[in-house]
Order: sequence, then structure tokens, then C-alpha cells
Amino acid sequence: MTKVDCSEDLSMIQSYQLALEPVQAFDSARVQFISAGRMEGWRATVSVKLPDTAAFFMRNRESLVSSEFGPDVRAQVSCFDGDLNSQGLVILGDTQSHIYVLIGALSAERSLTYFSVHVRQKRLNRVSIWQPDVKAEADVEPIIVLEGNDWRELLKAYAERTREYAKMEPLAVESASRLGYCSWYYTYQNVTESEFTESLAVLREHKEAFPVKYAQIDDGYQSHHGDWLVTNQNWPSSLEQVAGKISGTGFVPGIWAMPLLATTTSELFKEHPDWFIQDPHAEGALIIPGWSPPPEERWVCLDGSHPGAQGYLKHVFSTLYRWGYRYFKLDGLGLSYPDGRRHDPHSTGISCLRECLRIIREATADSIILSCGGPLLPCLGLAEHARISGDTGKFWKAEGVPGLAGLRAMDDWETQDPAMPSLSNALQQSLQSWWRYDRWFRADPDVVMLRDENTNLTEGEARMSGLVAMMTGVVFTSDRLDRMGQERIDLLARVSALRLHDMEPLHLEQRGPLSLFIGRQGQRKALAIFNWSSSSVTYDLANSGLFAGSVQEVLQPWGHLSDLCEIPKRDAILLVELECEPEF
Repeated sequence: MTKVDCSEDLSMIQSYQLALEPVQAFDSARVQFISAGRMEGWRATVSVKLPDTAAFFMRNRESLVSSEFGPDVRAQVSCFDGDLNSQGLVILGDTQSHIYVLIGALSAERSLTYFSVHVRQKRLNRVSIWQPDVKAEADVEPIIVLEGNDWRELLKAYAERTREYAKMEPLAVESASRLGYCSWYYTYQNVTESEFTESLAVLREHKEAFPVKYAQIDDGYQSHHGDWLVTNQNWPSSLEQVAGKISGTGFVPGIWAMPLLATTTSELFKEHPDWFIQDPHAEGALIIPGWSPPPEERWVCLDGSHPGAQGYLKHVFSTLYRWGYRYFKLDGLGLSYPDGRRHDPHSTGISCLRECLRIIREATADSIILSCGGPLLPCLGLAEHARISGDTGKFWKAEGVPGLAGLRAMDDWETQDPAMPSLSNALQQSLQSWWRYDRWFRADPDVVMLRDENTNLTEGEARMSGLVAMMTGVVFTSDRLDRMGQERIDLLARVSALRLHDMEPLHLEQRGPLSLFIGRQGQRKALAIFNWSSSSVTYDLANSGLFAGSVQEVLQPWGHLSDLCEIPKRDAILLVELECEPEF
């Protein structure tokens, strides 16, 4: 395995510049050549020597919300000519000779790293690297190159190298999942204090089946985005009083906020517009289109390099900590590092994001921080939990987007968009991050969707949701347990009681979504099987060669199995070996 630091050794990676000449007599008020004659940021190309038959490609996401259609692991790239994009890292390889190469960034202190794999005549032989925020004398984010015969091992090695580079201690192995409640996926932003208090009472009544530790208020309590310490008319109590109610019920108080974002209607923005990132092309703050309904749809982003903004963050989160909150869901981080004018012209979006997370980390002491929606590598070492998918939903395929009065209807093309909230999108995106589980952070796959009311999901699809949470070890729910049937409550009890470890894809050359994962439950070998198709599939245990002893299915649960098992459409099973210790 080889490490290449591009800032010092260009023997394998050659930088280049592309001259950009404006068209003569060009005249437009809407287009400006910001880097004519030079290339912004730092760019390099890598020439990769692979066999002629090499066609394996694995892309990675840093922003969580996928912009690319299709699976992230592709065993057979078939296009004649084109570019394949990835963020943070990329893997190329040959499934016949089992030769794989991983190229990835070791850090994201100032800039994210973007990769483009250039396919020419079906050959994967060149990769472009771009770090847009490496400017002037700033250091390049170091690049590491790993080679091996198993792409799964390369991902695990990369996870360890980046953790070591960030000077993080290895995460302690936890035998139990972290359990919690989040208000969002039942009432969304329409949650009221009375409804939330009622949910706490229900959770306490069902604590034997689902022993919740954290109870987290989500979006809907605040007067405006940005005014995080002030509640609206649906929350007559102060946040300090609400925290007392939560802890008085026996749970650890948690709260949602978008720490770097505010609306133009907020008191924060009205009083301190200079604390926000300024528009590079106009006077005033940079406006970001938000997802909240009017009049909260126009967002602005705090300038993390401004002393006033830094002091504001310290005040908000130290106050929430003093009031008793110990779990912080920090959302909107994917929109929290835009380009623009900052108080410190040498700062970047990523450096400011990290500085703000450091301030919040210090203000909240021993609390759990959940990084939500933001890039993963820049949050390394600054968040205990991290979301690894876009939003889930009560639909298998996207059918609507949460709005003020319910779900907004969607056009047909939108339902296929991998960025849209849906269970299938969230589950597949979560499984693609399997190599990050318990290596960088506690991976949060978003809430489990197990309820049998206020949902369009089948029982099998609910089991798939539960199985992914068992693999990550973070089991939060928004379901109203008092409105669920006993079978679904029993399913929630199984999901929260069983924790899986060291799960990784079983097949190296996978087509379509990852469907078989091998690992362990305790000291016993475990196999998780997902059926993504619209028809049943049969799995032959006797001829699989995976189990030496008797096997029990524990998710459905079917009990003891010995030969063939049929998995219904869009469903999942979990097999655990009982009589023999796993051989590793």
C-alpha cells in the first residue's frame, strides 16, 4: 500500500492547467469568467495502469444526498465514452484479475476533493482530481493511493488511515445499539409541545419493548431558523422547561438545529446581517433556497470566520447544554459551506464549517453530536454520530415531499430522483457506507420506519429498515407506539435488542444494490440478506458454504432453518449461526 502526498511528490500525479480564453466580443450580464487563463483551486490527473478488462467502478458520496442515478458499485462499466464522478475517494478495478486501486483524500481541512474517472473506448485509465478551495499557498489535502485484490479491504484500510491522520482514537466496540426517539417523521414541522409530551408518555409505557435513552425534538419548535432559543406559539413552554419535562420522563433531552443557517425573517439576521456570508456578485448576504415553506424559504449562512458569528454559536449551544440538552442533531450542514465573501478572506467553506463544529463541540462538552446532511470527511473527529443517507420516508419510492399541509405531490421524474426522501433511497445509501460503521462514527441510517399506520410501507419493507439499523447500531424511531399493532412492536423490540458488527458485502462483484452482508452478532457468524426485487427469491443454505452449524432466522422470525429459504419480495432476513463459532 502506498501513500502519495500530492503537495510534495508529483511522480505519480501530474498537475495541469487549462487555459480558458473568453470569446471575443462576449457580452453578458449573467456570465462572468472568474478564472480566465487559469484553473481555480488545485487539479491533478492520475494515470492508472489496469488490465484491458478493467471495468469495476465504485463511487463515493460526501454530501449524502446523491446526485447520481444507479448503484454506487458497478462491476461492469459499459459506456464507450464518458466521465464517472465521485467525491472523497474512488475505486477502479478488474474483477477478473482481482486488481483494485483506491485513490482518496486523507483529509478535508480546507477543501473537499472531487474525482472524475475518464472512460475512453471502455478503458478506465485516467482520473482527474479537483480540490476547489486549495488556493495560493494553502496546503493540498493529501492523497492516498491503495492497491489490493479486494476492494472491501481497501475501503477498510482507507477508513483506518484517515482516522489515524485525524489523530482519532479507535471507537470502542459497543455490544448494544443506541436507542432514541425523534419527532420529525410523524408530524414533521407541525409538531406541537402537547403532541411531543404525549409521545414521551407513550415511550415510557413501552420502555420494556423499546428502552429509549434519547428523546429529541426536531424541526418545528423554533420561532425562526436561526433563533434557536426562542419557541413558537405551538410551544408555550421555554426550551429549558421542555428539557426538564424530557428528563423528568426518564429520557436524555435532545434537540434539532441548523446551526449555520438562518432565515431572512429571523431576528438574528435582521440584527446582524454582517455575520453572514456575503454574495460575491451583489450587495448583501448570499441567499440559499431552503426547503421550508414561506416565509421561511429564504436562507442565509453564518460566516464561521466572523467573531460575532462564532460568539453567537458558543452562546446558543452552551445555553442549550446548561438547560440540560445532551444530544444535538446538527442539520443543514450540506448547505453550510457555500462560496462567498467572508470576514476572513483566507478562510474557506470547509475550514469555517470545521471551526463552527469545533465551537459547538467545546460548548456541549460530553454530549452526542449528530452531523446531519453535511460532508462526512470534514466532520471526522468532531461528531460522534453522522447521518449516512438522505431522508427516509413512509413511501418505498418517493411519492411526496413533506410540506406545511402534508406531502407535496411529485412529478413522475421526481419519484426516481435519488435525492428525494424515500425508504429505498435511504436504505441503499446507508448500506453503501458500510465501511464507515464504527470506524469514523456511529453511523445513523435515519429513523427506522416500522409502523403499520400513517405509512405506505409493507411489513417486509419495514423489516428491511430495521435490519439496516441493526447493522449500524443506531436505532431511532418517530413511530407512535400506541398506534402500532403488536407485531410491529415486537419487530421494534427485536431490532433494538440485536446489534450486528463488522458487516461487509459478501459478493465482490455485485450487480445492482448490495444485498448480502456477512458479519457477526456477538461471537456468532451472521448473514443479512436483502431482497430488493418485486418477486421472491430462494436462498440455499445447505450449499452456501457459510455455516458449519445450525442456523436460526431471527428477524422474521422463522426459527431454525437447514436448507432452502424463500424471501418474499422487498423483504429481508437475518441468519445467525448458533452451534459453531465463526471462522475468521
